[in-house]
Amino acid sequence: MDPEGLDLGIAQLDALLGRLPPSSSVLFVNEPGVAADAVLYQAAQHHLEAGRTVVYAVFDRPPSAVRRAMTEYGFHADHERLRFIDGYSAFVGGREPSTQRMRNPLDLREFESMALEEALRSPGAVLIMDPLSNLVDLLAMSVFLRHLPALRDLTRRFALSLALFTQWPYPEDVHQVRASFDAVVLCKGVEEGTLFGQYFLLDGGGNTAKGAAHPLLYKTARPGGVLVYVPKILVTGPHGGGKTTFVHALSSSSRSAEFQGSTVALDHAHVVVDGVSVDLFGTPGQERFDPILSTISEQALGIVLVVDATQPQTFDRAREMLAATRRAGLPVVVAANKQDLAGAWTPEAVARKLHDAEAPVVGCQATDPSRCTQVLRGLLERVLRLEVPT
Repeated sequence: MDPEGLDLGIAQLDALLGRLPPSSSVLFVNEPGVAADAVLYQAAQHHLEAGRTVVYAVFDRPPSAVRRAMTEYGFHADHERLRFIDGYSAFVGGREPSTQRMRNPLDLREFESMALEEALRSPGAVLIMDPLSNLVDLLAMSVFLRHLPALRDLTRRFALSLALFTQWPYPEDVHQVRASFDAVVLCKGVEEGTLFGQYFLLDGGGNTAKGAAHPLLYKTARPGGVLVYVPKILVTGPHGGGKTTFVHALSSSSRSAEFQGSTVALDHAHVVVDGVSVDLFGTPGQERFDPILSTISEQALGIVLVVDATQPQTFDRAREMLAATRRAGLPVVVAANKQDLAGAWTPEAVARKLHDAEAPVVGCQATDPSRCTQVLRGLLERVLRLEVPT
């Protein structure tokens, strides 16, 4: 067992939770209709790759359904250290290979006995329970709550325990379920205008959670798994500054609408950086497109302002575009492009000219994907500290 604690294998969520002490338990509480099972699949894959045994107890579908879903996400569903406790098939008949099938899924003591046997056989194993709320549906809340102390003791036998709990309109005493876990992560939906998505939010209870934090939008990709999601980053700046080159450097699948070498509509690209899925939108730089800048910037979560550091006469125009697109508190990073050319102003000199203390200026070479990624990474660090609309 790792004395420094374990993580989930989902970078941005791990940044919120921190390293989880040995024998910790995490409950994921999802609203009906909000997908969260991929979190469990990705955590299972992460710990299998780390050499740990994963004991996966499934209560609302056969283990083969979990294997299929994991395969769709690109995960190794046939790993020899992935062991299932089948709390479903007894209701429908049949038996699946390589699983322990509960004879009576209504008997939690049978599940506890099977799980304890796996814990003793594989010290340092990870336990996953999917979904725990199905047991409440089968047993009634009062019966389930009586088993909570034993369930809590069971999780202490594993290096890490994870459970999914769908938040149906249960009685108020459902809070006792949350209190039995060291950390609780809410998986909720968000909708505002045309923006719809799902987000993680630490519940603030438990022993290992850092407390309530800002929400993180997320999406699931098949293959790929769970990714924190930033639906709109705006890339703007004066004409000729290198916006299109910047966007194309970040993604080989980027698209542009150009006429005679100039962008006349939008550049668009999708990129994944450090487990974050980002959609980039580049704007035209000519002044005749200014009336649409405010519309284009709606629902953006951050801005990359690209300026040609060899053309200081465009800096006044850069300030105008910044004012036209920036909402209150919206993070901005200025990319001082063409740092590889003679006569380029330094980032410090560009910053003094732009007079915006809240917009850091970083050196950039838009033809170099690594330099562009550094710029985007710096912006994302600021974006991910913001709250999403709820």
